[in-house]
Amino acid sequence: MEEAWIAIKGHPRVTVTIDLYSMGLVFLRTEQAKEHFVLRY
Repeated sequence: MEEAWIAIKGHPRVTVTIDLYSMGLVFLRTEQAKEHFVLRY
């Protein structure tokens, strides 16, 4: 699954990802700079 997440983050259309440990959120917002967040709770 880690390899899949790396591939998703590297996709050219993906601009924002949020890693919530057990799941992740992916945003395809063209007006935003590319950013990746990791939230541990």
